[in-house]
Amino acid sequence: YEWGQSVEIADDGGFMVFGSTNSYGAGSYDAYLIKTDPNGTMLWQKTYGAQYVDYGGSLTKLQIGDYVLAGGSSISSDSTVAVAIKINSEGTEIWNRRYPPTVRSMEFTAVKQLSSGEIMVTGSDQGDTLNNSFYGILKSLDLNNGDIIWERQYQLFEDDSTQHYFYSMDTCSDGGLVMGGMIIDRRGINSIVGNSYWVVKTDCAGNEYAWDNAACPKFVGLEEIEKDPILLKITNGLEQKWKKHYENNLTNFSVKTE
Repeated sequence: YEWGQSVEIADDGGFMVFGSTNSYGAGSYDAYLIKTDPNGTMLWQKTYGAQYVDYGGSLTKLQIGDYVLAGGSSISSDSTVAVAIKINSEGTEIWNRRYPPTVRSMEFTAVKQLSSGEIMVTGSDQGDTLNNSFYGILKSLDLNNGDIIWERQYQLFEDDSTQHYFYSMDTCSDGGLVMGGMIIDRRGINSIVGNSYWVVKTDCAGNEYAWDNAACPKFVGLEEIEKDPILLKITNGLEQKWKKHYENNLTNFSVKTE
């Protein structure tokens, strides 16, 4: 079967849809890209991956008309590397880079291009294997070759028991970024029960700052809570405007500026 994770509008009015498949490709799962016309009719499809599990997390259209795909790839039964691939409008690879984790597992879940041209990728990285802790990551990549320009790590709680995940990212009018995801505290040390909302706002260099900047005033975040999604709207002061719960067995995490 196949599933889509991300979509962009192509220059011809069609769509580029990125996700994963276990029906095609080289391994048990591969990253999967579909190009359609404006009516949704498939024009071509391509897979990206090797013999193990590869999956697509997100794609973004670049200012020059190319695309960057972001996701992950397993290199063993218990280890995953993050992957970024730059392609042209026909799906042909320009460069394909893998980024090793700090300990055992790292993945990219969202990708954006800043107005400066930098490629920004976010996701999660494993901090240690003993307690299975994870922290959120943000990396700036060189557009020409995928080299890491700088990288940041984010943790709301600095202990070894908490898992921090970024699943979505959007740009703000000031050139900064907002990342959305969840935090899991399985031991209850930080009084978190189950999944909790997690949102981080940064400048273009990945430095965190308070939610008082008018350039990124509001956003809507979608989070899975016990397999049901929650739609939450807050302001730049972290004031909750409204919250809606939808009873449906969906799994999705997203953040979007208005």
